[in-house]
Amino acid sequence: MAAAQNAPEIIWVYSKPLDPDYVKKAGCFTSLPVRVHKDNHLADAATHHLATEWGYVMENGKAVQHPRLWSTEGDYSSFFYPECIPERLGPMAYLTELAFIHDVDIAEEYNYEGAMDEHNSLAVAMSVDDAMPVQTQRQAKMKKLLSKAILECFQMDKDVGLEIVDSYRKIWLVKMEMPNTNDIACLEDYIDFRRLNAGSAAYWTMVGFSHGRRYTKEDYEIMKDVVEAAERALIYINDYFSYSKEKAGAAKLPGGRIVNVVAMFMKFENLSEEDALKRARQEIINQEARFLTVKEEFYRNNPDVPFYLRQWTEVCGSVIGGSHFWSSQSPRYNFWKRQPFNSNGKIPNDDTQLTQKFRENGALDQNGAFNQHSKRKADCLDPEDPPQREQIVEDSGVKPTDSAPHRSTEVYLSSEALLAPCNYIKSLPSKSVRRVLIDAFNVWLEVPFVSLEVIKRVVDDLHTSSLILDDIQDDSPLRRGKTAAHLIFGTSQSINSATYMFVDAVQRVNRLSNPNMTRVLLEELENLFVGQSWDLNWKSSFTCPSEAEYLAMVDKKTGAMFGMLLRLMQAASPRAATYDLQPLAHMMGRWYQVRDDYMNLQGAEYSKQKGFCEDLDEGKISYPIVHCCNAQPTFGSLILGIFRQKQKNQFQNLLMESKMQILECLEKAGTFEATWDLITNMQDEIEEKIKDLKIQSKEENPTLRLLIKVLNVPKPGTRSIPNGTKGTFDVM
Repeated sequence: MAAAQNAPEIIWVYSKPLDPDYVKKAGCFTSLPVRVHKDNHLADAATHHLATEWGYVMENGKAVQHPRLWSTEGDYSSFFYPECIPERLGPMAYLTELAFIHDVDIAEEYNYEGAMDEHNSLAVAMSVDDAMPVQTQRQAKMKKLLSKAILECFQMDKDVGLEIVDSYRKIWLVKMEMPNTNDIACLEDYIDFRRLNAGSAAYWTMVGFSHGRRYTKEDYEIMKDVVEAAERALIYINDYFSYSKEKAGAAKLPGGRIVNVVAMFMKFENLSEEDALKRARQEIINQEARFLTVKEEFYRNNPDVPFYLRQWTEVCGSVIGGSHFWSSQSPRYNFWKRQPFNSNGKIPNDDTQLTQKFRENGALDQNGAFNQHSKRKADCLDPEDPPQREQIVEDSGVKPTDSAPHRSTEVYLSSEALLAPCNYIKSLPSKSVRRVLIDAFNVWLEVPFVSLEVIKRVVDDLHTSSLILDDIQDDSPLRRGKTAAHLIFGTSQSINSATYMFVDAVQRVNRLSNPNMTRVLLEELENLFVGQSWDLNWKSSFTCPSEAEYLAMVDKKTGAMFGMLLRLMQAASPRAATYDLQPLAHMMGRWYQVRDDYMNLQGAEYSKQKGFCEDLDEGKISYPIVHCCNAQPTFGSLILGIFRQKQKNQFQNLLMESKMQILECLEKAGTFEATWDLITNMQDEIEEKIKDLKIQSKEENPTLRLLIKVLNVPKPGTRSIPNGTKGTFDVM
C-alpha cells in the first residue's frame, strides 16, 4: 500500500524502458513498450539461488546448471513485475522460478499420472497448515525448500501471501494438466484451459503483491476486459516461442503431450506446422493491437478509475511487451531447446549465430560453460540506482487526449545529480570486504534473502558515503588510485550525495518492517559519528590519545560498520541467538583498522592507490603515530610539530623529506614491529574464534578463513623510496 501512497500519480517508479530500436534490432516484433526492473540483479540473484538450492535439496542436480528464467537481457521477473517494490522482487522471482523449474521437469519427464503426483508434492510443500500433511521424503524436501520464500511473503503481507499460495496449490496445480488434449473441442476451449494452466490467478495476485496491494473481487470485475485481453496476448506469445521446446520434450516420452496453440491451429484449422507457426505469429500482432484498443476503451468508460488500477492497466501492456521481448531472447526458448546442456553443465560448441551472440553477451564463457555472473543488458541500465520518479512517458500506443485523467504533465527531476558522486565511487575497483564478510557471517545466521540483499546494499552505500566524506575531511586527492569524488563533482555536491545515503539507508531498512533492524541501524550510525568526531578532534587539535583511547575510537568508527552489518543480520535472522558473533565482529573491526593504518605506511599497493604514506599528508593520528607518541614522547612532539606546520602553511602534501623524517622516528621507536605484532596477535585471536565457532556449529566457514588470509600483512622490511628522493630510511 505504501508505494502507491508515496507516489500517487506516478506509474513508472521502479522500471526503465528499453530503446524500441534496440528491441526491434534484437529480433522482437512487439508493438508495445518494453520495460525492465531497475533492480534486475535482485531477480537474478533469487533465481540463481533457487536453481542451486533445488539441485542441492532435491538431490538431482538438474537446476544447478542454469535457472529457467535467466537471460542476457534480464531476468523474466524483471519484465513480468516491472513495478515491483524492490524488496519484494526477490521472493517474486524465487516463486516464479520455482513454477518454471517445476513446469520444465514435469513437462519433460512425466506422463499425466506422474505429473499429477508431482503437482501434489508441490501442493503439499506449499501448504501452510496441516490440511495436506507431508507423506513422502520428496514432499518434505520441497517443503524445506519453499518455507523461507513463503515466510518472507507472509512477513511482508500475510493476507496476500496466503492468497498467492492458495492460488498456486488450489487452482494452478490442480488445473495444470489435462488428461487428454482431445477433450478440447475448439480454440476458445483451449484459451480458457490455458488461463488456468498458466496460473493466471496466481500471477495477478503476485502482481498486486509486487505493487504492495491486494486486489479485490470488485477490482477484478472492473479490470476483467483489460486482464482478459492481456492474458490472451500472453498465451499466444508463450505458445509461439515455446512450441519447438515443447515438441522436443514430448518426443522424449511415450505418449508425450503438446499443449500449445500451434498444435491447436494444426488440429482445428488443418494447417501445416509451418503455416500454424505463421498463424500464431500473426495472432500475437493481432492480440497486441486488440489490447491497445481494449485499454483505450477502458479509460474512456472509466474516466475516474483509481490510480492503482491505472497502474495495473499500464503494467499489463508493459508485461505483454516484456514477455514478447524476453521470450524472443531467452535461452529457455531460443538456445538449449536445440543445444541441450551436457552433464558437465556446458553447451556443445557450434558455429551458429545464436551461440556467438550468447558468447558476446557473456552468457557463455570461451569454453562453452554457462556464466552465472555475466553482465546482463538489463544490469547496464543502472540496476544499482534506487527508484527514481519519472514522468509518465506515453509510449503505450494510445494518443493522449485532454479527457484522459491518467496522463500527468508534472515534471519530476531525476536523482542523477544527487547520486553521481556515490555512483562514481562505486564504479572504482574494490575488494568488497564487507560484502564478503556478510556472506561469511550468513553461513551461521541464514538471513532471509530479501533482508540479506538490503543489508548488503545499505552497508555498501554507507561505506561509499564514508569514503566521500573522509576524502573531503582529509583533503585527500585520490581514492582507489583515481581522483577523489569531491575534486570532480565539487565539495558541496559530494557532501549532499554522501549524506543522502544515510537517508536512503534508513528508508530501505524501514521498508523491511523490522523495528529492531531500524533501531540497530540508528544506533550504529550514532556510534560511527561519535568515533569520527574523536578522530577529527585529535587531528585538528594535534592531540595524541592513548592507545586505549585510540582503539575505543576505532570501536566506534570502523567497528561500527562491522558491528552494524552483524547486528542487522542478527535482527533479521531466525538463528540470531544460536552463536555469539559479537566478539568476532569486535576483533575484526580493530584488526581491520590497525591493519589499514599499518599498510598505509608500509604497503606498496597503498602507495599506488592513495599516494606515498598519504596518512602523513593528511596529518592523520593513526595507530603507528599513537604508538610512537606514547613510546617516545620526544618523537611524538616532533611529528605533531610537522603536522602543525603543514596546516599553518597550508601545504597540500608534506615534503618528502618530512615524511622520511617521520618514518625514521617510527622506525627508531620500534613502531612498525609493535604494530605488526598487534595485528598478528589480533589475527591469531580471530582465527581461534573462527575455530571455536566451527566446533559449535559443526560447519566450516571457508569464506571467512580465506578473507583473513587474503588480508594478511607482511612483516616490516625494506623497500626503495620513490625515485629522486634523498633519505637514510628505506621503507618496505
